[in-house]
Amino acid sequence: MIRKILVVVFGLVILSPVLFAAEKKLDCKVEKMSCAMCEKKINRTLTEEVPGVLKSDIKSDAHGGIVTIDPAKTTPLKVMEAINKLGFEAKECKAI
Repeated sequence: MIRKILVVVFGLVILSPVLFAAEKKLDCKVEKMSCAMCEKKINRTLTEEVPGVLKSDIKSDAHGGIVTIDPAKTTPLKVMEAINKLGFEAKECKAI
């Protein structure tokens, strides 16, 4: 009995990073940004209006940035669509 419990607990410890991975970082490339207001608009829209976006750090001078998402609630495509709806051009958002 104790052996079965230990096997289950050990299995959960080993698998917990896979089973409970709650966030994924995306490296997003964005064009058509010209100022700090552009990045502020994108960051605010992503974090406030796209369910599953946990953090957004897009910078106009870097032409993109890191967006942290909950992959159970959103996808890189949804992040790109939200950016494009604002009039900017999301070239890619790939996992890092």
